[in-house]
Amino acid sequence: MNSFEIEESRQARRAVESAGAGRPSAPSAPPPQVDPDLDKAGRLYDQGRFEEALRLLAGKASLEARHRRALVFQRLQHHAEARDILKELVRERPNSAVFLKDLGICQYLSGEEAAGIGSLEEALRLKPDLAEASRSLAAIFAARGDKAAADRLLHRSKKR
Repeated sequence: MNSFEIEESRQARRAVESAGAGRPSAPSAPPPQVDPDLDKAGRLYDQGRFEEALRLLAGKASLEARHRRALVFQRLQHHAEARDILKELVRERPNSAVFLKDLGICQYLSGEEAAGIGSLEEALRLKPDLAEASRSLAAIFAARGDKAAADRLLHRSKKR
């Protein structure tokens, strides 16, 4: 890889990270939240206290808790741990566009570009108005030099 390609790859990673950054997304059909630890973990996450959030979520078995753990791992750049949790969530809920979107971002950030693109495209197939998936996929295409594909995705997401 030459220095131009390395810089292009770094720019794509930053764009995907910022497009998918933010507070953890809720699962497609969130269960009623009765666990106060999830709320506390969300506050810790928002405050950038990721290690504390992970400790609080350790051992929690609900979909939401595992999803939040994956997103905290991803934020800490522990992509293998995040990817494993997200793959498990997608196996349990294959029609969850949110889980697929988060898996796609994680796959891309861990160097699995083709798998990441596939997961993001599947998320958009299931939920075409999922803005984070559109922005992340557009950032990947733009970084690869496919500005037309990036523009189409962004234009399509603005129409919705």
